[in-house]
Amino acid sequence: MVFRPRANAFWAVAALLLVASTTWGEDVPKDVLGWRMTRWGMSGEQVVAALKDEVVRPAPGKWDKSIAYVIPEYVVGQDTMMVKLSIGEKGLSRVVIDIDDEIKAKSAFARVEETLVKRYGPVTSKPDDVNEYHAFQKRLWVFPSTTVELSLIQFFGFKQWLMIVYEPTKGGDAEKL
Repeated sequence: MVFRPRANAFWAVAALLLVASTTWGEDVPKDVLGWRMTRWGMSGEQVVAALKDEVVRPAPGKWDKSIAYVIPEYVVGQDTMMVKLSIGEKGLSRVVIDIDDEIKAKSAFARVEETLVKRYGPVTSKPDDVNEYHAFQKRLWVFPSTTVELSLIQFFGFKQWLMIVYEPTKGGDAEKL
């Protein structure tokens, strides 16, 4: 038998990639039923029970009336963000996690995307939009019950922010509640 280092190295790398891709596919969820321990349609009391002492009521008039609870400091990887939970007539309807800091928002995008890819698998779509006034970078993960959207929104010369939005998938399982 002839020893061929390059050929053996090639097959070793190929075997590792096959094992890694198989393992990764097993970790990707088939569905996401809400955000963390919450589920779409939960009442405010159920959300508080699910998230324990993390949530607080926002100051009156600070945001839209649909924002029932916030988590002022929530860590995603190495980035600290704010979580806003919206509760409508049908219960929990939206979770927005954002950085409203122009310097941190842009630098956090790639790190947060990497964290979400590890958690949810490959991006479903990347509907980016750039013109002379703005740049929107979007990454979507679409599951039967939940759509996760990562966005970096930049208005040139004005403002930029990063958001992760969790919502029931339109026409999906969560809308049937």
